[in-house]
Amino acid sequence: MIGVQGESGQYKHYDVHSLYGLSMAIPTQKLYNNRKRGYVLSRSTFVSSGQYTGHWLGDNRSKWSHMKDSVIGMLEFNLFGIPYVGADICGFNDKTTPALCRRWQQLGAFYPFSRNHHNGWGGDVQDPAIWADIGHPEVTEAAKQSLRVRYQLLPYLYTLFFKAHVLGNTVVRPLFHEYPTDPQTYGIDEQFMWGSVVLFSPFLYENQTEVNAYLPDDVWYEPSVEFVKLVPKTGHVKLQDTWPFPPIHMRGGHIIPIAYTQAINTQQLRDKPISIEVYPKNKSAKGDMYWDDGDSLNTIETNHYNFYEFELLSNCSLHIVVNTKGYTSEKPHIIEKIAIANTLDSKLSASIDGKPIENIVSKDDSTIFHLKRCSKCLQMYYCGRNCQTIDWSFHKNECKAFRGKTIKELDSICLPLLRLYLRIKNDKTFATERHTLFDGSDVCLNDLKTKVNVNSISVEMMALFAIICKQFQVFGFSFDAKELLQWYGLMSKTLFSDPMSEALYLQVLPISHSCLPNMAFVRKDDSLEIRVIKSVAIGEELTMSWIGLHMNRNQRRQELNVSLTVCQCRKCRLHLDKDIDYEDFNQLLDEQKYYWMRTKFAILRHQYIEYQMDSNFMLYLDAIFGSNVLNGTYWSPMDQTIPAFVLSSICYSENIGYKVDTTSIKANDFGFEASLKLKDTAKHNIFEKSKDSERLKLLVTYYTENILRFKISDAFHTRDESSLQSDFPLLRKPLKKIDEKLRKYRFNLNNDNFNIERKNTSTKLFDTSIGGLKFDDQFSQISSYLPSNNVYGLGGKTHSSLRHDLNNKTWATYGQHPFYTVLENNGNSHGVLLLNNNPKEYTLMPAPAVSVKTIGGILDFFVFIGDNPEHVIQSYTSLIGRSRIEGNENYRKSSDGKNGNIFVDIINSFTSTVSRLIDPLNLFGHKVNPKSVSSSDLLNNLKNLYSNGIQFDSLAIDSDDSTLAIPARKALTEITGKRGYVLSRSTSVSSGQYTGHWLADTQSTWSEMKNSVIGMLEYNLFGIPYVGADICGFEGKASAELCLRWLELGAFYPLSRSNHKSSTGESQDPSIWADRGHPDVALAANISLEVRHQLLPYLYTLFFKAHVLGNTVARPVFHEYPTDPQTYGIDEQFMWGPVVMFSPILRENQTEVNTYLPDDVWYAPNAEFVSLFPHKGYVNQTNPFPFPPTNMRGGYIIPMGYTQPINSQETRDNPIAVEVYPKNKTAKGDMFWDDGDSLNNIETKQYNFYEFELFSNCSLHIVAKTKGYTSKKPHIVEKFAIANTVNSNITASVNGKPVAFVESRDDSTFIHANLDLNAGKEGQTWVVDWKTADNTCNLN
Repeated sequence: MIGVQGESGQYKHYDVHSLYGLSMAIPTQKLYNNRKRGYVLSRSTFVSSGQYTGHWLGDNRSKWSHMKDSVIGMLEFNLFGIPYVGADICGFNDKTTPALCRRWQQLGAFYPFSRNHHNGWGGDVQDPAIWADIGHPEVTEAAKQSLRVRYQLLPYLYTLFFKAHVLGNTVVRPLFHEYPTDPQTYGIDEQFMWGSVVLFSPFLYENQTEVNAYLPDDVWYEPSVEFVKLVPKTGHVKLQDTWPFPPIHMRGGHIIPIAYTQAINTQQLRDKPISIEVYPKNKSAKGDMYWDDGDSLNTIETNHYNFYEFELLSNCSLHIVVNTKGYTSEKPHIIEKIAIANTLDSKLSASIDGKPIENIVSKDDSTIFHLKRCSKCLQMYYCGRNCQTIDWSFHKNECKAFRGKTIKELDSICLPLLRLYLRIKNDKTFATERHTLFDGSDVCLNDLKTKVNVNSISVEMMALFAIICKQFQVFGFSFDAKELLQWYGLMSKTLFSDPMSEALYLQVLPISHSCLPNMAFVRKDDSLEIRVIKSVAIGEELTMSWIGLHMNRNQRRQELNVSLTVCQCRKCRLHLDKDIDYEDFNQLLDEQKYYWMRTKFAILRHQYIEYQMDSNFMLYLDAIFGSNVLNGTYWSPMDQTIPAFVLSSICYSENIGYKVDTTSIKANDFGFEASLKLKDTAKHNIFEKSKDSERLKLLVTYYTENILRFKISDAFHTRDESSLQSDFPLLRKPLKKIDEKLRKYRFNLNNDNFNIERKNTSTKLFDTSIGGLKFDDQFSQISSYLPSNNVYGLGGKTHSSLRHDLNNKTWATYGQHPFYTVLENNGNSHGVLLLNNNPKEYTLMPAPAVSVKTIGGILDFFVFIGDNPEHVIQSYTSLIGRSRIEGNENYRKSSDGKNGNIFVDIINSFTSTVSRLIDPLNLFGHKVNPKSVSSSDLLNNLKNLYSNGIQFDSLAIDSDDSTLAIPARKALTEITGKRGYVLSRSTSVSSGQYTGHWLADTQSTWSEMKNSVIGMLEYNLFGIPYVGADICGFEGKASAELCLRWLELGAFYPLSRSNHKSSTGESQDPSIWADRGHPDVALAANISLEVRHQLLPYLYTLFFKAHVLGNTVARPVFHEYPTDPQTYGIDEQFMWGPVVMFSPILRENQTEVNTYLPDDVWYAPNAEFVSLFPHKGYVNQTNPFPFPPTNMRGGYIIPMGYTQPINSQETRDNPIAVEVYPKNKTAKGDMFWDDGDSLNNIETKQYNFYEFELFSNCSLHIVAKTKGYTSKKPHIVEKFAIANTVNSNITASVNGKPVAFVESRDDSTFIHANLDLNAGKEGQTWVVDWKTADNTCNLN
């Protein structure tokens, strides 16, 4: 894209395209919000867009999966700082169903941004009100009731948006944000919360009548007819379809404002009374409410708003504090009702600030106060500590209104959920009245409730507060924890002195996922050292700071050493702001009482760090995935209890893992074995939940000069090993001793780690010094540093880039393809396979590093050391088995087809041989479980079909079971006696021996087309070169432009198949587009397929090399140019073998491609042949022909179809051409040829293989290296076409015999030799010579 933008055209559109939505939102927001607030919505957003706009989740479809995915999108955009987000309810495109729309209305009412938005062009109206008129009143009722609940919750929702604005909180959040220490919440994405209180569990699946929800271990309430009731059970619970809105729960310990009556918008809400709902936990609760006029600008900056805080105390007293009071509404702001849940039904009396409340209801385990007579009370107080108190009690003055168990001493779980509300008096002692209690967990720090001198424990208390909290509120002002502690450092022990007030209220906000344990403290005598620590991702550069308080020179010297030690422990680099020596550093400290020193830490790996606070306190920081979580630390300063700590499943500490037992190493002719012993520090680590095996066995086997295997298993217990290895050809061969001098690798054992090293460069290919080896029954982990950032592979998931993102990206694989390759910085390459049948997870980290985790089995790795990327794939396929010879394509495009139980693909009306492709699972007459299909059943059904006249020659398996390919291949071979081919939607390691692969059921979208290039390249890395996607997409409706570009691209998939479409979709056969008024689409398909068919002899040769050598067929550009860094990330171009490069158009409205051509000789097609392409590097190529921009690489010779064949059979029956693309006047190439159908033709040598070589004296040699096949018809080379020659009068000969027809024109030479290759014998050489009239060579 070469379009430019900017006032002076200074920006390429390509560079700023992603900023479009943001750049439009900013002026739109400024223009629209010049008088009132309003809101802006944008479909396109970027980092920081949340300042200016909300977001809707694009043009979704009316599908159950899209509704489910909208929950994830809503949660993700809240993480991105855009909380005003929602999806088009009921879907934007396609036709919805009543059942889907009903559930979506229920869900969508609780999107932060709730809108029913549908495609107006041809789509049915989906407005909620219309459903009753068309016979589905239940849809309308669901929408109506769900929206009523939404409007009742608007005061609470509005408060959440206020907090998002001033504090940066999420509005909608995942459960793990509120329960970061509960692993059960980590993967939940079908439930969500509004703030910290309201939990929604929507219905997301068709015909679903109950939700399997998860309620964390807490106090929960659910709606009742009039209010709420206590939920008796937590954990995994089944929720029924009780209400016309989704299942909702309210979290105990909270107070929220809601609408008292049913308002239909926020303006009505302001004019009507509100209610306060109280959901107690341990007889207490807290909450708040924000209020303003809803329209004015800058209300926060001008304090033109109100903010109220609510607190329920355990003595039946509810406090309402006017924290900020800058707005007075025209109408009274009435609290009509206060409802308190979970109370005993009884006769009550109540008062507000001493004045009796008359209307009290106590029933259904709830207490409700109606306060109409106090309608203006909230407007009577200004900002400050003025507060209203609502007290109630039994007539007998007994405060027993709450149910619940007696509070007992809590374990380590209590502290992260701690809420502190301290009142510290002027005498610097802790008061013993109720204000000193730790609400919700008041016995967790029971020893501190007695009168203790504040000065003696202030350091510890401040340290505790900083660790568990991200933010403080002091005197109504908010402080970041770091800022507050800086203030404390400067004020020393005067923090608790408050000359301006009778008391200091210090409120520590409840911990959440974002609560950073980013402070570490060491108390030394009367000083407090504050070290600021922040957990970051591996490789991240981060500025850190530390301060020394009241330290002398020796103390500072010691502290500097401590900092450096910490730096080393974290695998960090410590940088000073400027170059100063140690004495200069101390001099600076002497000059300033509090000197802040800037440092830079480059975190090289994840690490648990210990800091000894004092004899009573130890803090562990969790840097897992950069997640900043403090897991269950328990502080008991009085009894010196060791902290209990729940360890996450990933750790890279030097204190865990194994040591090598050096006495156990035993070498043999094929490698060695050794024993690994669990470290003592890991064995006695109280922070571990898992139980690691005490001793492991390490077995290292050298298979070839460039392939080794290492297995880590339990030394005493047998574990599951992959059954796939029984099918690996290399493992069926006897081991041979490998000469040490020939091995390209070295396996190094260290004390507590090992590495695999490339001998000639000393590059560490697998390096476990990162730490973190774990091995237990249900979880194993091994991690390694990587030698570069260029990582590829790990198949089974759709990837949006070929080169992996190393920013802590995790990929899960089950069977599939747990194989990755790494392109090293010097162009060498290696690959790693984990052979394990259990679910696995690969996390790629910026170090660069990789962490591999699995839930069972052993750690069984193969490492392949290659000279280049192709060499790695050759080695890999030598282990797992190589693909069959494909490319025998006996079909052409057609608009004919058949529908029925048996899917017959590519039948046409022509008399030429056709491929008949069937799905064997359809032969059973009903839907079958693939795992229940035996080989004999499959064979018998196929035999019956074949004998009844369906002469199929290929099979397609539409199943998730990759093992079906093996019996399918055997059945096909036995029945037909011919090669044929098998296609499978599901594959795993070694599947390429039996089957090709189509890239599952793609969507008809531009992104899916682009990603298909990546999938095609990846499966070539996995040894499955016969691969392609469903051209134009399987699901959805393709536009004419999309299908045109996809047909151009898809013609050059190794497996090219169009019109594979869902049963409900329109036909996308290439020929049908002309009838629809788009002849350009049909033309693009025709011409692209003609080019493909001309290239079939070359493609067939590539499949032969994949079969015998293990090469890729379609390959990334970096496979041919591994020393050119510009190629490492290219995934929108690809090559067929080493010669032909395709640069397809992959984006809407795109007319040219910015292609990268490495530093080499390149040719481009012209009207008849090719011409020298004058450019290299990044070049813009237009699309002059109705097929993708294509380039041929110089120095190569390829065979081509001379005429325009329609399939490979016609190619065999017609003459071919040999095209020569010289580089420095030379070129080489080859060709494989056989009958296309016979079995075992390689083993029996029933094939021909020819080599071509051009010499600089205008002599072209053709050598029959193998000649075991003679076709029934002559195998004619009609024409030799040599590019980049000087136009001149020439003569030519073949083996000395003159050639009658020779042309020299358009900078090319054409020799019409009519050479019959059938006439030769093995070893024969044909020599084609040509010369000019003056007896010279015309090669340029």
